[in-house]
Amino acid sequence: MHSEFEAALTAILLGAVHRFLSAFKVNAFNAFKMLFRLSENILMIS
Repeated sequence: MHSEFEAALTAILLGAVHRFLSAFKVNAFNAFKMLFRLSENILMIS
């Protein structure tokens, strides 16, 4: 019983961590793209 509970908890935690990391990777990539476009615009203006 105890080990089954631990296994389920571990699986839930790993799933949550994986989802968080996937979302973070996508957000980081979008933020980088946005910064790159912003710096391009600044360079064009100056």
